[in-house]
Amino acid sequence: MEEPKRWQKGCVLCWLLEPEFSFKIFLTRPIELNGITKNQWMCVLYWLESKKYIYRNDLSEHGYGLTRRGQRWQKYYRRIDKEVVVPCWRTVVEESERRRRTSWMNKN
Repeated sequence: MEEPKRWQKGCVLCWLLEPEFSFKIFLTRPIELNGITKNQWMCVLYWLESKKYIYRNDLSEHGYGLTRRGQRWQKYYRRIDKEVVVPCWRTVVEESERRRRTSWMNKN
């Protein structure tokens, strides 16, 4: 498996750290993911887990936590990629809901 792009890794890490992030919503709704498909997102998640940036934590709401390596990488990523804007999870969910409602209204 090839290494994901830096912005993809940053996007996944940012969303995993948001308290409002929900895998249930992510997996069950059609959500616009800022240029990344759900399959790519899951591949990046798997890559981060296999390289020991994150670990599974069944006790937490999202099911994942950052390892020390992941925390260091995230600090480094935020320092060098300030121009990359990752929309917050709530904004993405609200936008996808709005699109779904307008497409449903356009069909009628």
